[in-house]
Amino acid sequence: MEARDLSGAGMDRAVPTQHSLRAWGLSLLLLVVAASVGTYLLRRSPGGERTVKASTLELMTVHLGGLSDEIRIRGTVLPLETVSLDAVQGGRIEEICVDEGARVEAGTRLLRLSNTAFELRLLAQEVEITGQLHTLEGTRLTLEREHLARQRQILALEYQVKRLTQDAADQEALVRQQILSTAAYRATRQELAYNHSLLEAETRGLALDAQIRQRRLDQVDRDLARLETSLRLIRESLGQLVITAPISGQLTQLDAVLGTSIDTGQRLGRIDRPQGFKVRADIDEFYVDRIRTGQTASFVAQGQEREVVVDKIYPEVRDSLVRVDLTPIDAAAASFPRGQTLHLRLLLGAPREALLLTRGAFFEQTAGAWIFVLSADGRRAERRAIRLGQASPESFEVLDGLAAGDTVIISSYRGFEDAHNLRLVVDPMHSAHEAAGDPS
Repeated sequence: MEARDLSGAGMDRAVPTQHSLRAWGLSLLLLVVAASVGTYLLRRSPGGERTVKASTLELMTVHLGGLSDEIRIRGTVLPLETVSLDAVQGGRIEEICVDEGARVEAGTRLLRLSNTAFELRLLAQEVEITGQLHTLEGTRLTLEREHLARQRQILALEYQVKRLTQDAADQEALVRQQILSTAAYRATRQELAYNHSLLEAETRGLALDAQIRQRRLDQVDRDLARLETSLRLIRESLGQLVITAPISGQLTQLDAVLGTSIDTGQRLGRIDRPQGFKVRADIDEFYVDRIRTGQTASFVAQGQEREVVVDKIYPEVRDSLVRVDLTPIDAAAASFPRGQTLHLRLLLGAPREALLLTRGAFFEQTAGAWIFVLSADGRRAERRAIRLGQASPESFEVLDGLAAGDTVIISSYRGFEDAHNLRLVVDPMHSAHEAAGDPS
């Protein structure tokens, strides 16, 4: 019978302790962290290469084309003609005759006001002026009566002179026949001479009075006309308590509440003439020397491209902006609602041929100083310095660094803007979709 080794020496083996396991795990963790940090630093360090999915990039080819000398501006639609409604006389709003937004004809009643104090004052003035008119009419009547009395006096004297002349002639024959005494004949001759002198005096007085009378009548006529005008204005002033539309158009604003009181001169609303419109725009002062009247701008509205022309340039620059008004080239063009915003392309000069780079989000990170250019096989892209010139709403003019046919990345460089080279990889899922003809 074999003897067994009961000492247990053959079953002994090394058992790892808890301390050794912790040390091994810590070493592994440090190794992973070091590898990750190294990879991150490698990918983020200037001059390093980054891997980017090609499906996340927007590519464009540099090409020759016409560079339009234009800028984009935003304008607000305004009516060609607007008339403000102001209260000529204050008062309490008693009646609102039309609603805001309604189309009105010239003379249409809009509001009716009441002002008792104003009405009483006008009534007192009317009574006073009416009394003055009556006084002047009495003066005119007196002058006419005096003139008629003087004329009757002259007519009577003329008759007397004529009668006495005939009597004197008859008496002279009777005196020669010694039928009538000389004393009677002498008395008739004296009376004739007296009446003749009186007639001459009255005639001179009538001529003098006629001049004075005419001047007084002219003054009376002027005073009457002035008072009648004042009376008419007073009566018309009562009409100031009724506010009417001065022109035909659309009542685009009416600030009135029934029962409220308004002051003299208070702005109550406005009326826009519906025919025609203009666009008011504010442009950066950088372009102030290039803006001219007659320049055209285009915009798209209701599915159609329309054109307007710079009609007025305001002389002041405010808040670094210059204001212009543009009117449609076609006078019969459809109008737009007041306040509508239009996005316009203002043409500053004629287009010219240039090397063009399409605008993109890359400009936010590079400011146009550099760009990523793809290799011929399209698998890599290198960082290249460029110089840009004039810009249009769609493109930049390339002055240096690129050639026609170069393919560049114009999408955002966020996340790899510090890399010098990119490696473009194709997303397998994206490739599978393309192979299957799935546009997604």
